[in-house]
Amino acid sequence: DSLALPSCNTRFHDTMVHLADHPLLTRSWTMLAPARWLLIPGSRPTPVSPTRAASWIERHSRLLQLLRDDDPEAAER
Repeated sequence: DSLALPSCNTRFHDTMVHLADHPLLTRSWTMLAPARWLLIPGSRPTPVSPTRAASWIERHSRLLQLLRDDDPEAAER
């Protein structure tokens, strides 16, 4: 869903930063807020292809699974 993709991507990264509970990361993420449009796929000048969107979803899903499996080293990579 190309309309939901930017919002979902932003929420995913916001949640990861929040859950990390790391003050420096939180401060850095907050300072980057004006440049966040770079991380929001729907705001790019050209549409994100379905293949690229699927790749992002796959990588995010893989990260979540590694976190659920309590494998922080693999999640960090």
